[in-house]
Amino acid sequence: MIKSNQQLVKIGWVFLCVVVLLITLYKFDHRPDSDISDYLIWSMLVLSAPSGVLVLLLNASLAYVLYNYLSIIIPTTYLTLGVTWLLFFLIGYFQWFYLLPRVAERSRLSKKE
Repeated sequence: MIKSNQQLVKIGWVFLCVVVLLITLYKFDHRPDSDISDYLIWSMLVLSAPSGVLVLLLNASLAYVLYNYLSIIIPTTYLTLGVTWLLFFLIGYFQWFYLLPRVAERSRLSKKE
C-alpha cells in the first residue's frame, strides 16, 4: 500500500513538473527579457522546495557574476528555460524520491532499536 502511494506521489510530482515546463515553453514570447522565466522559477521552486533554493541561488549568483564582472547578460531562450527547469527537476527529484525515503527509513530503523 505504501509503495503504491509513493508511486502515485512520484507520478503526480513528475506530471506537475512537466506541466510547468510545457506551459513555460508554450507561453515563451521569444523576448530576451521574457517574464515567463519568473513563472518557471517560482513554480519549480515550490515543487522542489526546500532544496530548490540551491538552484535559485546558483542561478542568481551566475547571473550576478556574469553581468557585474564580465558585462554578459543571459537572455531568456528555450535553452536557458530548459536548463533551469532541468536543474530544478533533478534536485527536486533527488530530494523527494531518493534522499527523503532513505532518511525516513533510517529514522524508522533507529526508532525500532
